[in-house]
Parts: sequence; C-alpha cells; structure tokens
Amino acid sequence: MSQDDRKFLEQVAAWNKEHGKPPPKDLVEVPDVLDAYADLWECFLETGGARQVGMEASPILCSEVEAWCRVYGVAKRRRRLFWRVVRRLDALWRELSREQEKVGKP
Repeated sequence: MSQDDRKFLEQVAAWNKEHGKPPPKDLVEVPDVLDAYADLWECFLETGGARQVGMEASPILCSEVEAWCRVYGVAKRRRRLFWRVVRRLDALWRELSREQEKVGKP
C-alpha cells in the first residue's frame, strides 16, 4: 500500500471514528485512482457508510456490495471481483482504525 493510500485510509478512519459515518468526499484528500479501478474504489467508499459501528466498525457486508453492483449496473461476472477487492480494502481500513484506536488510548 502506498503512503498516499495509507494516509487516505487513516483520514477516513479518523473521521468515521469521530462522526460515526464516512466523511464527505470533498473533505478528504482522495488518492489518485486509475480510471479502470475508480468503480471499485467508489463501491468501497459508498458501501462503507452502511457498516455497523459499535465497539469497532463491523465489516462491509457482501449484500451491501451486491446491492451497490446492482444499482450501478455492474455485470454479474464482475461482482465477485468487486466483493474480493472491497473485502480486502475494508480489512485494511479496519486494521488502520484499530491501530488509531490503540494510539488514541492512554
């Protein structure tokens, strides 16, 4: 993961912790994403807003990704790829969130 990507995920994790929801897109410095991957990135950002937040953020559900794919017309043959990528991005995001939580505790 590049430093820019890590910085971005840290910013999103911090905002989500403070506000209980993802930040508005215009408040976060979004890393450059190749056009070929922009839809995957959008899926991650938008489905992340549906996660349950308790003691820690829960994973993004497969059903959320499936619904996003249906709404945006993603071909059925590509939906498994979307789920695999979003699941990995989500795991990285939650890992960074936990790290930030540890740093913030006395």
